[in-house]
Amino acid sequence: MNENQDDEELIKQDLTKSQKKKWKISLTPINVIIYVALIGLIGNAIAKYFDLQLEKNKFEVEKKLEQQKFQSSLVLKALDAGDTINVSKMLLFLINTKLLEDEDSSIRKAANNPSKLPLLYGLNVGPSDLATVLVANATTNPCDEGPVDGCWKPFIEANPGDIVSVQIYFHLTEMSTLTNVAIGLKPKYSAESNLHTFTGVIASGDNILTRGSATISLTKSGTLSFIPGSIRFSPNQLSKGHIISGEEYLFSGYGLNIDKIEPGWTGQGTLVVDFKVSK
Repeated sequence: MNENQDDEELIKQDLTKSQKKKWKISLTPINVIIYVALIGLIGNAIAKYFDLQLEKNKFEVEKKLEQQKFQSSLVLKALDAGDTINVSKMLLFLINTKLLEDEDSSIRKAANNPSKLPLLYGLNVGPSDLATVLVANATTNPCDEGPVDGCWKPFIEANPGDIVSVQIYFHLTEMSTLTNVAIGLKPKYSAESNLHTFTGVIASGDNILTRGSATISLTKSGTLSFIPGSIRFSPNQLSKGHIISGEEYLFSGYGLNIDKIEPGWTGQGTLVVDFKVSK
């Protein structure tokens, strides 16, 4: 037994020496360099994998956006078909031919009720048209009223005490007169802030035909308040607007009724409103 125990002890010592030798070999400079290189390769492979995933996700998002744009263009084209009957026929054709996706059948339901469909009018869509809503600092850089002055901007700066003007522009490219037109603007009064954004809409009946917004940046935080009696209307290319009443309608619902917009450049016009900048 003693001889066997001695043999086992010798075997254990040999194994221990061998393990120590292996561990010692694994820490040589050459092996360290190899291990670092392997770790670098693995890290690069992982980074490459995530880069590929990001590119794939980006491609999927861009693909989805392009599909949405295409779908939107089909709907807009259908809504420009001339009357609600033709709009309905066009939408149903696009759905039935699978060109237009309608997973929840909401478009089909709307198309089956032509009297409820909106019509699109060529309002403020021309390449030479102004933006629907623009602003100007009437104190430091006043702009002429009417649709031809290029000094109106989508973004301006103002100081406490200044008067700023908001312009809503319209130009109809359709051949027929647009009736039952109303213009809306918000807000009438704004809370204290450095940035103030005005949003305007032009509607016919219950349909909003176009909308836009413009922003005023104040050098010091302040409020903007509508100046009563400052609404000026310049239809049919008038260069000087005439005062109109109806502020209670302009800032509520679908807005102030201006009756109609005549087609063509001779029918373009503006509505301008003034606001006071206060501390």
